[in-house]
Amino acid sequence: MAPRGAWPLAALLLLGPCALVGAQKPSPCQCSRMHPDNRENCGFPGISSDTCFSSGCCFDSTVPGVPWCFHPLPKQESQECVMEVSARVNCGFPGISPQECAQRQCCFSDDIPQVPWCFFPISVEETCYEELGLVGWDPGPPWKAGGMRPAPPPLQPPNSALDRMCTPCQIRPRRVHELALVLRVPSRGALSTEPFRNSALSPSPSRLSLLGREASESPQDPAFPR
Repeated sequence: MAPRGAWPLAALLLLGPCALVGAQKPSPCQCSRMHPDNRENCGFPGISSDTCFSSGCCFDSTVPGVPWCFHPLPKQESQECVMEVSARVNCGFPGISPQECAQRQCCFSDDIPQVPWCFFPISVEETCYEELGLVGWDPGPPWKAGGMRPAPPPLQPPNSALDRMCTPCQIRPRRVHELALVLRVPSRGALSTEPFRNSALSPSPSRLSLLGREASESPQDPAFPR
């Protein structure tokens, strides 16, 4: 007859991989607000970002010498309350209730002893990879012959190029590729440039002419006869 503890152990081994499939993806702040030195390994050597995220863990390959797939910070009711214990700044007093803490517009968590349970939140201006599906996608130069830059790909989960997600969480990285420079080469006159906003194709007020010359002062170019 099998030992009494054999059946629960066998069931755990069988259900383990199934449990990982339904693991919830951590929020951006649960990953980016953890110091690299405090990461606890959640994967194996060579694990992909997709496998790591599907296991409910964080992935960041930008810091060498530390786990790239690691356990996230504990989930809180608000993203502003997600932080390491060492980052908590006391917002209350010993024995404060959750209701009193909420009246102070502060965070409350009593899971860990000997640390502030009521603490100030950290501002979160914008979340990250849910809105930043473009991070990790290189659109190339902001303007190419034939028109504006191509449309971005559909929103997709983070990949190896989207490891950082938010660095730090409350700052959204921005790339300067929202403008397109349209060159106009008329048969007569000077070369002019007009910067356009990528969204509305509305020209900005400024227009530059070549070397600051007026059209009447432009030299004759054999390639562009008058």
